[in-house]
Amino acid sequence: MAIKNVYVDSNIASGSNDGTTWANAFYTAAALETYLEATLAAEDVVWVMEGTITLNASWDFSGRDGTTANPITFIGVKSGTSAEPPVYADWADANMGGGADDRPVFACAANEFYAGSNTKFFNITWTSTSSLGARGSYSCLWFNCKFNNSSGSAGRYGLYSGLYNNVVACESQSLNGHAMASLISSTYFCYFHDSDLTGVLTANNNHSVVFCIFNNCGSGVNCSDDYKVNVINCTFYNCVTAVSGTTSYGGVYINNIIDTVTDGFKWTTQTDLNFLWNNHEGNAVTDMWDLVEETLVAYKDNAVSSGDPKFVSSAGGNFAIQRSSPLRNAGMSMKLGVS
Repeated sequence: MAIKNVYVDSNIASGSNDGTTWANAFYTAAALETYLEATLAAEDVVWVMEGTITLNASWDFSGRDGTTANPITFIGVKSGTSAEPPVYADWADANMGGGADDRPVFACAANEFYAGSNTKFFNITWTSTSSLGARGSYSCLWFNCKFNNSSGSAGRYGLYSGLYNNVVACESQSLNGHAMASLISSTYFCYFHDSDLTGVLTANNNHSVVFCIFNNCGSGVNCSDDYKVNVINCTFYNCVTAVSGTTSYGGVYINNIIDTVTDGFKWTTQTDLNFLWNNHEGNAVTDMWDLVEETLVAYKDNAVSSGDPKFVSSAGGNFAIQRSSPLRNAGMSMKLGVS
């Protein structure tokens, strides 16, 4: 199957509006919706120019799937890009490049954006007030994307990540809800913030949350009644609870920095082995281990000293640690092999 390149540019108002070239790019939401729901196919690459695409209705192209070998791909590119197809230098690089935010925006409002399986998204922003926000089916990848659900209604999502999704280097918030729902997802190097209920709400089992930052969330990670939730090398700042749940099954919690929260690890019933190691207790933690223990069930060791972790600027969103931080070289070594 030959790769088909499709072009989207909301900044133009001329051309055939069929997506075949930049000059004839999709520029109306209705035309793009029709293409996505009726024509989009495995191996298509949809290039989205910086700008705002305002959804005209809910877009449900969950039946238009890629395959493992031939995924569907959406890539946000910088304004003024003319190459067909664009090259890597044309990619929108906000966050990754540290410059101004040049990612294109899907402005969903109350409409749902629902993608099919084996779909990859790079360098795109979604704004919404819908119940599920941006949503992916099985085996999707989200990289350098941003999600913002500003609904006044409680319990809504920035990203509703489907089964076996990978979420990498993304940012998400949901004003009165959950920054992200994780349905057996792997989440790396992400920033979850300003979400009244939860940063990451897990559903089902087998989740990895690694090298993520949680800032000003109700619970950072809410495990609910799930098992095999692994939270490693994450930072929790100004959250009510870092990791919470009702019944806690076996999970791994290593090298996490927990600062200015009420509770560190909190659940009400514990029924299986948990492994907690080298988690730092910050200044304002009321109860680091607010959980129900059973003999020989949970192993915990707060080997790293408590107190101020000495972030570079938590108020400015910089959670790197200073040279004088007690956490430097204090975490669990992650060497592979035999020493």
